[in-house]
Amino acid sequence: MERIRNWIAKRAGSSASGKRSKSHGVGEPSIALIHFADRFTAAVGETISYTAWILNDSRENLTGVSLIRRSFTNANLENLAYDNAPEGPGTITDSLAPGESTEVHLSYVVREEDIVHGGEIVSAMQVKARSASGSVWDECDAIVHLGPGHIGGVYLNSRGTSRLDAS
Repeated sequence: MERIRNWIAKRAGSSASGKRSKSHGVGEPSIALIHFADRFTAAVGETISYTAWILNDSRENLTGVSLIRRSFTNANLENLAYDNAPEGPGTITDSLAPGESTEVHLSYVVREEDIVHGGEIVSAMQVKARSASGSVWDECDAIVHLGPGHIGGVYLNSRGTSRLDAS
């Protein structure tokens, strides 16, 4: 599974980090969440497209598969809202067969308020499901760094210092 996480992180060009679900032995139910953004850095007005990929990596059917937004914040810890996301929290699929996967797509347009604080935007997700043996879960965060961009005629470079923009 680590190989898949690394491949997706490289493909997406973003930071994808996460914790695995509780330790299970071979053959015990398990679910994997890989949540990533389509870019590593973003500036004001750019759209960040997120994908949450959910995989039943066990040999057992999983039911009640739910994607839960743990947090979605900028560097000032302001709660953000996705511009495009499935409606409401809750079950995204009734069941996932062994080896089956599903995807959820979300997006967010970076605003001036996000860039003012610099830093990054963090989208933290959790997936939960039920198996005949009990509950399984996984968590993963997608991190997008707020890079150089224009803010009201001032250009911020990668060091966070500013200069007047002549354009």
